[in-house]
Amino acid sequence: MLLGLFAISLNTNLIKVALPFLMDEYQIDTTRLIWVAISYTFFQAVLTPVLGKLGDKREHNKIIIIGYVIFLSGSIVGVMAKSFYSILLARSIQGIGAAAVLPNTIISAPTIFPKNRRGWAIGMLTSTTASAAFMGPAIGGLLMEFTGWRSLFLINIPITLLVFTMFFSYGKKRQQISPESSVAPDLQKAAGISLILGCWIITLNIGVYYGWKSLLFLILLMVFLVLLFVFYWQEKKCEKHFIDLKLFLNKHLSASFLSGVLNFSIKYSIAFVLPLLMAIEYGMSPGQIGLFLALTNICRFFVTPFSGNFWDKSGSCLPVKLGFIMLFLAQFFLYSYIRVIFKGSLYLSMVLLGIGSGLVDTPAVSTVRENSPRDLQGTIIGFYFSIRYIAGITVQIILGLFLQPLHKNMLLYQSSPIFNRAFKFMALIVFLGYLISKALPGKSHE
Repeated sequence: MLLGLFAISLNTNLIKVALPFLMDEYQIDTTRLIWVAISYTFFQAVLTPVLGKLGDKREHNKIIIIGYVIFLSGSIVGVMAKSFYSILLARSIQGIGAAAVLPNTIISAPTIFPKNRRGWAIGMLTSTTASAAFMGPAIGGLLMEFTGWRSLFLINIPITLLVFTMFFSYGKKRQQISPESSVAPDLQKAAGISLILGCWIITLNIGVYYGWKSLLFLILLMVFLVLLFVFYWQEKKCEKHFIDLKLFLNKHLSASFLSGVLNFSIKYSIAFVLPLLMAIEYGMSPGQIGLFLALTNICRFFVTPFSGNFWDKSGSCLPVKLGFIMLFLAQFFLYSYIRVIFKGSLYLSMVLLGIGSGLVDTPAVSTVRENSPRDLQGTIIGFYFSIRYIAGITVQIILGLFLQPLHKNMLLYQSSPIFNRAFKFMALIVFLGYLISKALPGKSHE
């Protein structure tokens, strides 16, 4: 399971170092470029509620295997891609596979361990994604320099085949399934949530391309609001809910949910902004950008197991608050005036981003899991990851608007104010996360 999660996370990060060079090769602006990054997570976002629920009702391991088959297919399509839109198609197929793997792995893996070690187990899962994160940019940069972007898809094929071999050899433990009800009604509700989330992202993107006062945007916004109202109305009148919203009256569940969502939004969006900053203002090559980004993810890799043990012993409030403080300082040191005065500020920001994100990640997802009903854990974790991705995509689309004037040959005095606006916006999100973290428990489990 760890190797499979590594493959999924590695793919997420491999492509990021290529973004400024794809922008130059295909002559596209940042509002189109972001879809190379977010097409993968878009499909994860809209499909994890369905596939998390399906894992609850059927068997988590079966859904994981299907996910790997789809992920492998997307990698093969990527190797054969011949255009910008072929790349988007490949990334989308991979995202569908990843949507099946991620929530079901998060639920299945910790059940192997006793309850007082599950925070550590989730920490290991998070650490695995972090290890892929720090290796991804470095590997991606080297592959880009020596073999081109197709190799960013090719590398996933042997890793995924190895996962298949190990999974069928050691992953045959069966899940106990409750026969109490049909899966169809729950899947219909999950599909409804997926439709609403997908409609939101499409609506937002139409607003970026055609303007916030365009007729098409206004029509899609009305469709989104109607879908949201219909779903709420149906949930309110039925006896069995997909996700009972009363669960979120539990402040620990709500605070951990929102903390994790906001942390992911920063982590996801900064990985879009920094390669552009490094290529435009520092003139770095893909390999240099990859090695530089690896610094953040190395720090996160070492911090996440520690934060899991921290959660096991003392709860989530303190590590999450410290994490958001670190993330706020990272935005401060990325500001252009600080980078001019303090030459090491970019390195310090990379370290603070890794430590801050690692401190928030594991306690947030552990507290969400701990405060969810046992028979709904797959559903809620799937919903949690969906909202994380939707929030990350939303923030990244907004940042794409801030960064739209950028091009490869801009001078420093022209690009710095553009990047500063982006960092101010992310600092505001971090501050909101810090305020929410005060509601987290000091001790979340027995």
